[in-house]
Amino acid sequence: MLGFANMAYQSATEWCRLVRNRDISCRELLDLYLLRVEKYNPQINAVVCMDPERAIKSATLADDQLSKGEPSGPLHGIPMTVKEAFDMVGMPSTWGVVDFKDNYPSTNSHVVDALSGAGAIVFGKTNVPAWLSDWQSFNPIYGTTSNPWDITRVPGGSSGGSAAAVAAGLGVCEFGSDIAGSIRGPAHFCGVYGHKPTCDIVSQRGHSPPGVTNVPDIAAVGPIARSATDLELLLRATIGVEDYRRNAWQLVLPECSKKTVSEFRVAIIDDDSCFPVDGEVKQVLDGLYDEIERAGAKVRRDIRPDFDSREVMQLFGQMRYAAVSDGQSVEVFNENKKRLATLDDEDEGFLARSLHGLTMSHYQWLRFNERREELRREWDKVFAEVDIVLCPAATTVAFPHDQNGERHERMVEVNGELVPGTDETFWAGISGFFHLPATVAPAGFGHSGLPVGVQIVGQRYMDFQCIRFAGLLEQQVAGFVAPDDKTLPD
Repeated sequence: MLGFANMAYQSATEWCRLVRNRDISCRELLDLYLLRVEKYNPQINAVVCMDPERAIKSATLADDQLSKGEPSGPLHGIPMTVKEAFDMVGMPSTWGVVDFKDNYPSTNSHVVDALSGAGAIVFGKTNVPAWLSDWQSFNPIYGTTSNPWDITRVPGGSSGGSAAAVAAGLGVCEFGSDIAGSIRGPAHFCGVYGHKPTCDIVSQRGHSPPGVTNVPDIAAVGPIARSATDLELLLRATIGVEDYRRNAWQLVLPECSKKTVSEFRVAIIDDDSCFPVDGEVKQVLDGLYDEIERAGAKVRRDIRPDFDSREVMQLFGQMRYAAVSDGQSVEVFNENKKRLATLDDEDEGFLARSLHGLTMSHYQWLRFNERREELRREWDKVFAEVDIVLCPAATTVAFPHDQNGERHERMVEVNGELVPGTDETFWAGISGFFHLPATVAPAGFGHSGLPVGVQIVGQRYMDFQCIRFAGLLEQQVAGFVAPDDKTLPD
């Protein structure tokens, strides 16, 4: 067992091979990660609840099954965690909200059932911001999660605990969720891989606050890992249509036959005049783009969707909050209407966008949705000429912890100027708003020593093409780099 201590950052794919070859037992593998959680988690605070006793029983059963030649699935014996918001029997689903601290669901979410059915051992859950509504991960129940590369900085949100756990080697892999970059931002900040799937290809059942069963528009749930191959492994284990559709529908995603970077037609969107990218991020991505061109990809820098960035941000900002507005009580809804009435009609800031969304009429939503469909065709025009689009995942590297005031009041520094931290969501919004799949892959490190990720956007349902390109970058250009255990707080 001790000989595997330096292999904590191994991929799920490699661990699956070692487990099946009986080079390590499922129990030994679980113990490796439980020990790492014990050693490193107190300072990072990524894993916030665990059920080790049940996990040990599951690992023992998995070893017994393997001894009989009966592996339970493609993830047999793999110890992993999931985002706190996924329902799992025996563990709370609080969403970081004090009112839900005693919410122990009676059934598992689809994701937990699917991962367990594929043989994974889900031993714990990772931290989130309250209501999953921040690009930091702190709440009054579990406290603050820090970035393993620099504990004075955020890991991102709302899947910040997820990405931090994967980056710190506290589990083999993870599952998060994303409505405004909640997988992609943390993957970028922590230097790991993350995939936001095409909306609705992975069921969100059991990923809702108490009292809500509706599946929100724009949102998706997806994997976080230390390799692109693992993203595909996890996605294949969880995709599928909802239970009530299975009698008539099947989901078959297009496979990707491309085997080299040179086979891809690539559009690059490197910056935006309304939502500029910080020079540290841009420098790393420019170097990556040059490497992709040298590898033979057919690169276009003159093509992007023909829409106004500010209009898309306004539409996205309002519709993402409309998507979760059913979680409000009547009292909160009425209070938000009063707050909106105090703002200037011309206000286009984050608070105004969110309040408009939370109080939007169905008529307004339909008008917004019609406009979204018109703009979506601009993406169709782009994908008629290229296979994927590369762009930033966020405007900055991981920024320092800042829990002062309201989210819309906090600022980040971009090219020497302070801008609203909520602008970080722009690069996630221009793809996610249109239900497109997107993979974030490590691109390198900025002059601060912090990770930078690239966002790989694909046409709807071309998830495996996005992940394949990330895998080719992993082989030829850049991949996951582990934070040296000596740099992690001890």
